[in-house]
Amino acid sequence: MTIEQIIYVIVASILSVLIICLWLYSPFKKLIYHFRYKSIYAKELYNIALDNDYYLINNLTLKLDDELSIHVDHILFGDKYIYVVRDRYYNGLIAGIDRDKKFVLKKRKNQLLIDNPLIKNSLRVEKLALITHFKASLFISLVVVNDNCLAKEITSTLDNSFIVGKSQIKKLIRRIESREIETINEDQLRFAVKDIARINENNKIKN
Repeated sequence: MTIEQIIYVIVASILSVLIICLWLYSPFKKLIYHFRYKSIYAKELYNIALDNDYYLINNLTLKLDDELSIHVDHILFGDKYIYVVRDRYYNGLIAGIDRDKKFVLKKRKNQLLIDNPLIKNSLRVEKLALITHFKASLFISLVVVNDNCLAKEITSTLDNSFIVGKSQIKKLIRRIESREIETINEDQLRFAVKDIARINENNKIKN
């Protein structure tokens, strides 16, 4: 084999590997995102909290009685609102109306009915409002999803409940915080944060 032939084989092999890598990049990236979406969302919320000096509590467990408890992925305490955040990943496009019990999940040629995550998250908001003694109107329900599952088919009729793609969380919170209402009393907010953190820690110790 001549030097030219050897060089040709090496170059062809490198190009073949590059083509295979490029072909696998998108599905491999999607697979990693699917398994790591919770940590990806958590990092985004952490950066928002850090940039705005907000309080953030992750993985909150609230016991309702001896047998029943609810889990909250994140609570972000803004200047004017408290954000109750639920992490979700959908392998397909979702569509529906925020008040519907079910959403449509479109996967290629198939359509499935799935539970409306906004309704479940609103129940968490109710429980947190009771625990913190803040008005329910100060709570915002956020369901964070992967950007590629949104097809602009989620019809919203509420001003305190949202489904938002990961890349739009910061923009949405900034818009909500710009509403012309008074800020939450700082002492009350600090007390609520400490109280929720204490309850969460006690529940983790018991479990």
